[in-house]
Amino acid sequence: MGKKTRKTKKTARQRAIKKADDAFSLYIRTRDKRCVLCGKETELTAGHLITRSRWSVRYDEDNVFCQCTSCNLKHEYYPEIFTAWYISRFGEKKYEELVIKSQQPKKYTTQELLELAEYYKEKTRKLLQGGNDGQNQS
Repeated sequence: MGKKTRKTKKTARQRAIKKADDAFSLYIRTRDKRCVLCGKETELTAGHLITRSRWSVRYDEDNVFCQCTSCNLKHEYYPEIFTAWYISRFGEKKYEELVIKSQQPKKYTTQELLELAEYYKEKTRKLLQGGNDGQNQS
């Protein structure tokens, strides 16, 4: 008989990260509405130009754009495609500023993560009601 695996309970911080990630992702997908690279309107994700493991830019609206799952996966293996798109759209200086920001250490408290989740839920709600909180609408 196989070993039974026991589910470990998530910490309050892990739950807060998930809430913030989910709310931020929904906001990005609502803001952009389609893949910024190919224009596809289905199977959308929030694609991070600079990896989300860099906490200082994980929730940075200038670092995350709507991508279809295919383009997001491609970006993992060929990051230069997304980088070239970003530079052509926003310029080399903005890209360099984002890279510098990504190198700064950042650690969110559990409370800050929960506040981020609420902040992005509200921004999404405003977008859906026709507000103009989106910066990248085409």
